[in-house]
Parts: sequence; structure tokens; C-alpha cells
Amino acid sequence: MILAVDIGTSEFRTLIRDGQAARSGGAGRLVGRRSAACYIAIPSDPVAEKWIRRLPVRVLECEGSRIVLGDSAIELARVLRVPLIPLLVEGRLPLRDPIGRQLVAISLESLVPPRAAFDEVLMTIPGDDIDPDSPEGAFLSRLFRLQSQTVRIAHSGTALAHSLLRSSRYTGLVINLGAAYCSISLTRLGQPLMEITAAVGGRWIDDRLARSRSRFVFDAGGQRFLDIPGIEAWKRTVDLRSSSKGNPDLAILADLHREVARSIAAKIEGELAVSRRARRFSEAVPVLLAGGGGAMGGFDELVRAALSEISLPFAIRDVETVGYDSFAVARGLLIARELGHPGLLKRTA
Repeated sequence: MILAVDIGTSEFRTLIRDGQAARSGGAGRLVGRRSAACYIAIPSDPVAEKWIRRLPVRVLECEGSRIVLGDSAIELARVLRVPLIPLLVEGRLPLRDPIGRQLVAISLESLVPPRAAFDEVLMTIPGDDIDPDSPEGAFLSRLFRLQSQTVRIAHSGTALAHSLLRSSRYTGLVINLGAAYCSISLTRLGQPLMEITAAVGGRWIDDRLARSRSRFVFDAGGQRFLDIPGIEAWKRTVDLRSSSKGNPDLAILADLHREVARSIAAKIEGELAVSRRARRFSEAVPVLLAGGGGAMGGFDELVRAALSEISLPFAIRDVETVGYDSFAVARGLLIARELGHPGLLKRTA
């Protein structure tokens, strides 16, 4: 069996491929699991105890508080009026926080069958640090060493390109706007010509909108925190192409998305300016916009406009938004491995 692990800022996902079925001529069964990358800390309180007893949730004891991980934490956060705490600090693994490391490990272990053995583990790392010797790579590799001796990592943008670009022979530019990062990959016949990551994402937008509009909520003790869940819920009801007249929230949201689009374009221009391999395209390159942060209506038009303002060594065919798929990156890891593309999956020490 092969295990693909996509460690995103907002969600952890695993996808298991039954390699035995594939070797016998079948397509192989895929089993996917996912969990929100957050938790809540519930102080000792009679009301909280009552809610916890009613719900079938896993509760961890930690320094006088009760910890609830994943999707259950999201459901309980508003009921108990406690803030959601991300497992990844600003999109990075909390390597210097023993408790944080343990919570990440528990969350990931819950997405893998106990005592399962895998031929290989393929993974993406937050922030696309694809150096096999990096502290993040070492920490995550140790988590899966008991289940597989072979652990490989890849850039999430290139993995996504393998999931989305089959119709164009795995050739194109993929822009994956996640919660904390934007992973960008230019591939030609499946080989990465450019792999970059910009430190902007949907959560960056939500944070700045909440601060600029003073969107706060208060916990039971009166402490305020940013109403990020409320911002996310509101964003699902609006479109960037709508008129923002009389709607200051929408006007700020559009400006923030425009800033992100220009930041992405500038990052691409700077990287391609020193790349000779990117000049080999004889035809216009398709551009695919993916990720939860990229699903905002009208964002594709902002990206198209930003790309038209920069100097590129090749022509762009069009900018297309693809439907959000939680397991697209994990599936791309499996596809890349099956295609045997060298230089994509790096083996950890």
C-alpha cells in the first residue's frame, strides 16, 4: 500500500492506495481521510462538562484543560464560546512547542489505520519546504518511520499539477491558494520547471479583513478574539464581481484579493526572469487556479489581470478556476509516483 499525506494549514488529509490491487491489474482502492487542523482548549467548567458528555468526541487532558481536536473542535467552539487554535503556527509546524508537536502527531495518527504497513509514504510539508534534511521533514518522517522505511516529500503545487493537468499532458501553470500559503508550479510534461511558494493565502485575507473592520467575538471570560469563522462564513455569500458601493466589507475584500493576485504575479515574474527552462514552451500555457482560497468568485479575473501586467517568457492561454477538491494534492502525489517522474519526490534521510 502507498500512503499520501497532504499537510495543509487548515486541514490534514491522507489518501491510501491499495498497491496490491493495482499490481494485479485493477485500479487499486483509494481510501481518504481528513481532519481540520485546529483544536480548542476547554477550561474546567460545569457547562462545558455537560456538553462534552453529550457528544461522542475524543477529549485529551492537558495542563488542567481539555483538548478537542479537528472537526469536533469547530462544532464546539461556538457553542462553548472558546477560540479555535490552529495546529500550525502561522502555517508552520510548532517544532519548539512540545505540546503543539504532540497534538500534530495525534491528529495525523488518527488519519492512518493503526499498525498499518506501507510500501511508501508520500507527503507535502507546510510552506513547501522540500529539503529532506529540514527540521520539518525530519519531524514528519519520524512519525511515519514505523509504518514505512521510505518517506518522500514533494512541492504541493507540483503534486496538484499532476492531479489537474492530465488533459494537457501535465504541462501548465498551477496556482494553489491555500489558507496560509500560495503554492505555484510550472510543469512541462510533468517535470517541474518552477516551484515557488508565496506567504499569502485565504487566512491572510480573513485576518486583515477582520482587523480592519473590527470583527471580534468574545469568549465566556470576556476575552476578545478575531471572528475568523464568521468572516469565512460571510465570504461564501459574496462575489468579488459584485458592486461594492455601500458595502465597505466587500470593497476591502476585493482590495485584499487584488493585492494577493499582484503578489502572486510578482513572485512568478521574479522567478521566471532567471529561468531558462521556462522559455521552451512553443504553445500558450494553461493556467489553473485552485485551492480553497482561490474559489472566491471573481478572483480568477484579478489573477488574469495581474498576469497580463507582468513580463512572461511564454504566452498564457487562459486562467481557469477548478472546483475545490480536498484530496487533489494527495491524489497528485500518487499520480506522480505512478508516472515515475524523477526529481519530483525527494527521499528523506
